[in-house]
Amino acid sequence: MNAADHKPDSPNDPRVEAALNHWAPRFVANGVPLADFQEVTAGIRRWEEWCAAWSARGRVHEALAEEAIAAGYALSAGAHLTRAALCHHFAKFLFVNDYAQMHAAHARAVDCRKRALPLIDPPGERVAIPHEATQLYGILRKPAGIAKPAIVVMCMGLDSAKEESLEAIGEALAENGRVIVTGCMGEEAATIRAKFPEVLAVTGAKRIPQMPDVPSWQEQGVANAEVVNYWGIVAPAGTPREPIARLAAEVRRVLAQPDVRERLTNEGAEPVGGSPAEFGAHIKRELARWSQVIKQAKIKPD
Repeated sequence: MNAADHKPDSPNDPRVEAALNHWAPRFVANGVPLADFQEVTAGIRRWEEWCAAWSARGRVHEALAEEAIAAGYALSAGAHLTRAALCHHFAKFLFVNDYAQMHAAHARAVDCRKRALPLIDPPGERVAIPHEATQLYGILRKPAGIAKPAIVVMCMGLDSAKEESLEAIGEALAENGRVIVTGCMGEEAATIRAKFPEVLAVTGAKRIPQMPDVPSWQEQGVANAEVVNYWGIVAPAGTPREPIARLAAEVRRVLAQPDVRERLTNEGAEPVGGSPAEFGAHIKRELARWSQVIKQAKIKPD
């Protein structure tokens, strides 16, 4: 969040203002009803109220699910529990200022998603993939009536549980007869390939070292389909160039260390360590690209 997004005449906390300015398309695109976003955020003025407000809306969908179950409408119950999981997920999203609330919301998100899995179509099941001395967990959904469906492994970002991705992308893939495994990380690629050998594509511009035989979307003719996470360090506008240059040099030095590069590569990341100018240019390109997507899709927060 950026305090610069705050409007001087707004009654909202700057963090709430930033969330309202930027998060509506993400919430709605990933399955949160627009009415929910508008009604919940209309009553939030301080960031400290965020988690409780979204958790309360999650409980509303839980109650609707119970009513649907009692009436014998399993599919509707599954949809409400999925929406409840999304509300609880976004309740704790970046809510690091109160770990008790954050952990409680996370537990509710996991519980609601678990209860939804046998009720959705196609149903889902939690799977454990052996990996060295531990287990890697994910959710497996298999379409009915297809003997050998293609398999899509969805590796979530490193910064959250990405509960929302299970709803939007997963539903689209399931409707098109794909087996879906969600919830896995980049470092687990080798184990995933051993159990699920047919992977359709990676979402970056090029192939990744963990799965060198899996083509990118662009290789398969899907133009401008690069969707990747990236991390960098930014400073407030007006920061003198000297400390920025010094920090950039230290970042490049650390990223050049073999053990650091190995660790990042094993986690599915590609160490870059470019200059401040290069990173600034990348951010500008991303802003322009996604601005065009928003305009073409006519995505609006209200």
